[in-house]
Amino acid sequence: MNSPVPAIPESAAPPASAWVRFLRSYGPTPSNLNLYDEHVAGALGRAKVKPITLSSPLLEKIKERVASGKPGSILIAGTAGDGKTYHCRSLWSFLGGADKEWSNDSTVKMLTLADGRRAVFVKDLSELSDDQGDQALALMEQTVFWGVDNSIVVAAANHGQILKRLGNLGIREKREHPLRKHIQDAFLLSGTPMDRLAIFDLSRTTHRSSLEEVLKAVAGHEEWGHCARCTRQGDGRVGSVALSRA
Repeated sequence: MNSPVPAIPESAAPPASAWVRFLRSYGPTPSNLNLYDEHVAGALGRAKVKPITLSSPLLEKIKERVASGKPGSILIAGTAGDGKTYHCRSLWSFLGGADKEWSNDSTVKMLTLADGRRAVFVKDLSELSDDQGDQALALMEQTVFWGVDNSIVVAAANHGQILKRLGNLGIREKREHPLRKHIQDAFLLSGTPMDRLAIFDLSRTTHRSSLEEVLKAVAGHEEWGHCARCTRQGDGRVGSVALSRA
């Protein structure tokens, strides 16, 4: 006579449930929060799981630029979901910035680098008021054209957003803003690269290779190992998550 299959307590949370909830943070939402690094980082903290780690070739180049001590500023550009804030936050952490400070409500972050320079981080130019944006762009102009070497601006911005800001700022100052044409030419892959303004355009990454890397990173993540302890599988049963990954 076969032994009865023991009942599974409905209240028992599967051991990989936190991981699955975290993955849901990448899913579509009415407000498209999944496009924002802050939303995903918050979900990661609540789930207390290991993050999905992907290669970031441009991030390494950004780190190299700052570590070289070369004067000037950095613009991290792209469209929604390209990872502008992620790259900005990763650079902040690499340079010794505290996660807690990055997560607070201030839209502009300050950090003193090991070489004594002051790094001014703008994690999203669109979040700044006109006055804040004008100040950040003025400092960027000073580091690029006026020989100000004791500061560096690291700004993340949508292509159209920074061009519009610079255009409006130029109108208010009754001049053609000197940064605007150089940045626009860089976006259009024309003109001569500026020595003191490093522009990293995330929208030029190869999306096919990126997708393949994401699929491998998610499907092979170590958090799936918790499914082996799940009471919903064994004795001939196969859990729905394990079945989906098969």
